[in-house]
Amino acid sequence: MKRKIYLFLMVFFSVITFAQKTVSGKITDEDGVAIPSASVTIEESGKDAILAYGITNSKGEYKVTFTSSEPNVDLKVKAFNQKPLTKQISNSDQTLAFKLQSEATEIKEVQLKTKMITARGDTISYDLKAFDNKNDRTLADIMKKIPGIEVNADGTILYQGNAINKFYVEGKDLMEGGYGTITNSLPKDAISKLEVLENHQPVKMLQGKIPSDAAAINIRLKKSVTMTGRGEVGSGFGDPWLWNVKLTPMFFSKKQQWVVNYKTNNMGEQVENEGNILAFGNRYEGRRINASQNDWLNVENASTPNLPVKRYLFNNVHYLSANYLTNIDAKKEWELKANANYTNNAVERESYSQVDYFATEETPAFGITQNILNNFFTDKLKGELIFTKNAKKRIF
Repeated sequence: MKRKIYLFLMVFFSVITFAQKTVSGKITDEDGVAIPSASVTIEESGKDAILAYGITNSKGEYKVTFTSSEPNVDLKVKAFNQKPLTKQISNSDQTLAFKLQSEATEIKEVQLKTKMITARGDTISYDLKAFDNKNDRTLADIMKKIPGIEVNADGTILYQGNAINKFYVEGKDLMEGGYGTITNSLPKDAISKLEVLENHQPVKMLQGKIPSDAAAINIRLKKSVTMTGRGEVGSGFGDPWLWNVKLTPMFFSKKQQWVVNYKTNNMGEQVENEGNILAFGNRYEGRRINASQNDWLNVENASTPNLPVKRYLFNNVHYLSANYLTNIDAKKEWELKANANYTNNAVERESYSQVDYFATEETPAFGITQNILNNFFTDKLKGELIFTKNAKKRIF
């Protein structure tokens, strides 16, 4: 059915953006010895509001990325048996080293409580109960609140401003970089902790030999065998009738993992993007890319407004994916993975414009009207079978 929409808008936008700033350096004691597991926070001056949070590694090094509109912020350093330090710094990229003074930490009363953030070596663990609230539903909802972690609009996870190189669930990379399905559908109630693996080298034979400055994320579940998932069904009356269906069952165990995902809607939600690769690997384990389609003809496209896609997209999309992983040996070094997804999508896009020219002494008044209607149809099937061994000592 042909639809014509005549839209007359006058929108005034006033947008202020603030670039991210990074503060890095090293924390030592009075003798110059590195202090590991010291907390470094960036706060707004005069306010008890944490903008960013970091923990020093085994070398006493830290890196904190933050965003603030203020000209100055407070940097606070705390460590066990050291005197806390607070310093006002400028809102800019800089490298700062600090020496802490020794001070005995008096413990008046000991209460056993779950720590919100713990660090051990290059692994930082976040207890998700400390960050969620009743409005959160999935892992993606909670991750946006964790200090140092950002989630881009396309689903890419950043740690300290850099994209992660791996996304694991219980130490296994089921999704091969296309982790958007899990982050958007894994219920928060199934998760115990989120671990950030700093300086993560995914190839075990290269660990300790070839350094990596990228981080990975590992999700710890509450149960060793977890059958979970998420389902939503929504509909709306109109012309045409509207629907939005999301069904994502999941299974995780020590030996096997699988995820099946079916989503369909005609409400402008681009669920097909969940199949995009977000972690691309490296030269040692092989790089992955998102393949783009080749356009054989140059077709003039209808213009799109500067609004969120969901506000103007007329689509009819069906997206189905299945991912399976199993260990085939007792040492859990060999893995067999099977991944497949199918997209069926129909998009209708229309634009209308009219330009009127006033009469001059040389030319009469005239107008140019342009109406463009596009119909895009997509049928895409992708599959892969991956057989790998990741061992510390040898391949064969």
